[in-house]
Amino acid sequence: GWITSDVHILPRLPSTSLYTNSVTPFDRKKLFTPATARLVFTAARLVGSKGIADVLAAIARLSSIYLWIAGDGADRGVLEERAYELGIKPRVRFLGWQD
Repeated sequence: GWITSDVHILPRLPSTSLYTNSVTPFDRKKLFTPATARLVFTAARLVGSKGIADVLAAIARLSSIYLWIAGDGADRGVLEERAYELGIKPRVRFLGWQD
């Protein structure tokens, strides 16, 4: 029921069209991630309301997926412990805040 001209979408991340072909891919070896591994990336504050524990549970069901989490917050230690309990800590990278 909203008027189309009154609706605006603000993306959480910048559009990839802002980047040029001159950007070099990140070297996965720096984060001990195989070059051929399927990768899930999320950026969030590490607090309960962001659902990162749910992402960890999903990754636990997908044996070949690596997870990179950019961000930090009060629940980081709890989430790292949860990744350990789920047996996925070797495939999860907590990257902290990133520029």
